[in-house]
Amino acid sequence: MGITEWFKGQGKTLYYPGCLTKGILKQELENYKTIFNKLGIDFVMLPNDEVCCGLPVLNAGHKKEAKKLAQKNFDLFKKYNIKRIVTNCPSCYHTFNHLYPELIKGWNIETEHVTRAILSKLKDKIKNLNFEQEEVVCYHDPCHLGRYS
Repeated sequence: MGITEWFKGQGKTLYYPGCLTKGILKQELENYKTIFNKLGIDFVMLPNDEVCCGLPVLNAGHKKEAKKLAQKNFDLFKKYNIKRIVTNCPSCYHTFNHLYPELIKGWNIETEHVTRAILSKLKDKIKNLNFEQEEVVCYHDPCHLGRYS
């Protein structure tokens, strides 16, 4: 069995960074990959094949074109047996979680925002961490994540 057939046979978690992270925020993309690897989050990427989730197109009023993008992604995800998507993009998370089920018949891929995936793994590991000092941190809760998802 070749690697392609093996890959198709496995239920995979896809890291889908979203257009902004993939195209502009390349350091953040690398940071997430490093975090995933350090936490033991197994993932695959399809950087040369996946297309935009379609939310900008849908927001511009082009439902038919957005549906085509969604179907193209869904067909690609099925081809590679993607069972779960982890994304850091709040818009993509909202789109996959709430809009794809309306746009795509048979949409059945679990979607999780990166904050939950990281928190889930951290809960397992935090018991063994020793903090030398407390630190104040800030987290930005994006509109699409906090209000719509």
